[in-house]
Amino acid sequence: MTLTKRVIVCADDFALNEGVSTAIIELLNNRAISATSCMTTSPLWPEWGPRLKALTSTADIGLHLDLTEFTPLSAQLADGLSQPLSIGQTILKAYSRQLPLAALVRELTEQLQRFYDVMGFNPHFIDGHQHIHQFPRIRDALLIACKNHFKNNAVPPIRLVNGYPFFSTWRDSALKLLIHALGRNAFKRVLDKANLRYYNDFKGIYVFKGNPNTAFLFQQFVQQISPGGIIMCHPGHHSTDSIGHIREQEYVFLNSAAWHVLLQTEKVELCHYQQLTAS
Repeated sequence: MTLTKRVIVCADDFALNEGVSTAIIELLNNRAISATSCMTTSPLWPEWGPRLKALTSTADIGLHLDLTEFTPLSAQLADGLSQPLSIGQTILKAYSRQLPLAALVRELTEQLQRFYDVMGFNPHFIDGHQHIHQFPRIRDALLIACKNHFKNNAVPPIRLVNGYPFFSTWRDSALKLLIHALGRNAFKRVLDKANLRYYNDFKGIYVFKGNPNTAFLFQQFVQQISPGGIIMCHPGHHSTDSIGHIREQEYVFLNSAAWHVLLQTEKVELCHYQQLTAS
């Protein structure tokens, strides 16, 4: 008899814009996904964050740390983080140790606090926009910020990007693999040394170009994910950002009967992190 496989399906980028936020709330209400991670750097966060409060009993709501999309919350302090960086700049500055640790700690602490100020509770988990939280200096700052912010060492689980991308063209997939692999092993060692919790498998990486077969991709993710893992997704409806067409495709599929049939066929149960630790 095949046992039910419990996994988390998390929509990233809540509060990026109205189209993304609306789609995520709809999918959460329909129990098509079980978690979302929020960008507290977004000007929309104070307005859209409270709309998630009614869903806290049925969804994990986490923090999506950001240095590359919106102006840092601590920008007015003029301490080296005055504007968003490109992912390339972030990688270069992180690996050349040009990012000021004290400024990073201050910024990440601000993002944690802004989550609490709007929601009234701490994030259920932590991850990073474009997975910057795994990079040198940023990962060190994250641990310091968590130690300062969370009482009694109650740090929530942190996303470890320990999966691999779904390969399409070699060039695009190789670039995607590079970004997602950077810092992964070192970050795992850091989390293990600090005795911090993380997800034991990760899926959802693919190249956001062209017209991918969304149903096929998610079938692969569901079939390949290990129990207790997390599948990342990026749904959106009428989103105006650079991957809006990909977000629309994901939204349409996750909002369809085919998605629920796939979960039932593969005996996958969407759940929360607390359910994983209790199983």
